[in-house]
Amino acid sequence: MLIKGLRDGNMAEEKSPMGIVKTKIPLYNSGFNESGHILLCENGICLRTEEESVKVPYSYVQSIDRIKDLPLAKVLVGISLYDQIGAKVNVEVGMADMHYNELKRVCGK
Repeated sequence: MLIKGLRDGNMAEEKSPMGIVKTKIPLYNSGFNESGHILLCENGICLRTEEESVKVPYSYVQSIDRIKDLPLAKVLVGISLYDQIGAKVNVEVGMADMHYNELKRVCGK
């Protein structure tokens, strides 16, 4: 990835295989340690966890569901999508509640 600048009220301009990164969403494990991230880009998402690394267009995202509320304004989220070869990928990750809402909005789910 290429970082071109610092924040100026918006996300720093960063390039990914799915285009310019609009938002970076940190992901957390059950101990609330950061365990990956989701990049919301122009043309799709880049999901990286300890188990998965997937870069797909938004149309490959099948569902984004709130599983349960967690302490510290976090939620456990189930994400179901198809990877580049058509295999179904299911992950459960923790994220901030505000990021869950943004992820659903951007993915249209």
